[in-house]
Amino acid sequence: MIVCVCKNLNESDIQKKFLEEYKNFDEVMREWGIGGECKVCLATIKSTYESIKGV
Repeated sequence: MIVCVCKNLNESDIQKKFLEEYKNFDEVMREWGIGGECKVCLATIKSTYESIKGV
């Protein structure tokens, strides 16, 4: 499932970053360059991250 159309990221990209590389949410957003211009994707990625982490 595509999570961020702006950066062409899917759910497995997000799982890889957070589960294999153990990055925190803010680190990954900086690395991918996702900021204020991308509110919808940011919210979707955050909810995906929270479901992966079981928050």
